[in-house]
Amino acid sequence: ETNNVLVKVDRQYRGDGSIVTSGSEDDQYKELCRRYKSTSDERRRSLIVGNIAVDTSSGDDTGRNKKFAETLGASDESTWPQYLIFKKGTSTNHVIKYSGSDKSADAIGNFVLEQTGARIGIFVYSIDGLDKMVARFVAVRNGDIAANLRRKSFAYMARLIAMIPHQSETKPIADLYVKAMFQTLHHGREYAASQTRRIEGLIEKGDISSRKKEELSQKLHVLSRFTDPVKLSDEEERNFYLSWAVQIGMWIIMLILLFFIGPGDEQEENPEPSVTKSERKGHRKKGSKKHR
Repeated sequence: ETNNVLVKVDRQYRGDGSIVTSGSEDDQYKELCRRYKSTSDERRRSLIVGNIAVDTSSGDDTGRNKKFAETLGASDESTWPQYLIFKKGTSTNHVIKYSGSDKSADAIGNFVLEQTGARIGIFVYSIDGLDKMVARFVAVRNGDIAANLRRKSFAYMARLIAMIPHQSETKPIADLYVKAMFQTLHHGREYAASQTRRIEGLIEKGDISSRKKEELSQKLHVLSRFTDPVKLSDEEERNFYLSWAVQIGMWIIMLILLFFIGPGDEQEENPEPSVTKSERKGHRKKGSKKHR
């Protein structure tokens, strides 16, 4: 009740260790389990993955787990392997069946993500605009002052992108791109390759948590954009510069508006006139004469 559960219903292994189902589908389930094992502990706590092996050797309903599969509505062998999801907080009566024909690890992972929001495996992200920025950054060869200024301009434009509000999961990734660009300016073109070798060595040691491995994998992915940048067609390059001209124009307009249009001075309606000490004395004297 406190976790989402993904269950695979399939035939039971034979005594010799083989399985009746096709090898490719079994391999895909093993790949899914491998990805689940590599998932960070924090995300893995929200999902349990299990397998219900149904004994069909008897040819009737007496086989192990046969009745249970019927209870779950997954007794039709033509649909096996059948994947089911039980959302946390629900009973076995509220089962979600996977109806797709693609039983690959990718497809089942997407099914889990759509139904529960849980991600299986190590996920790395790319930011398309920054991928293209890095490609232009790397394309500028070392040379004169003008070339260095071009590279710096790309780095500062990347910083502008990182300043734009992002989703919580992509903001740290945008910062990785920016950090790698400025470190490359400082240490030279070998920075990405040297950092890649260092991080790969840390992962190969294996004595790191799944969460740390995921973080390092994301860094490797960003660094790969420097060692193996994306290829831009002529049209993509034109659109890249055009979009940046538009964005820079919008930034300039926004700065101008912020500079010239400040917060309005709030004035109190019908403000009371201030009364000095001498004026108060005068009022009291006039009042005393009238009284007399």
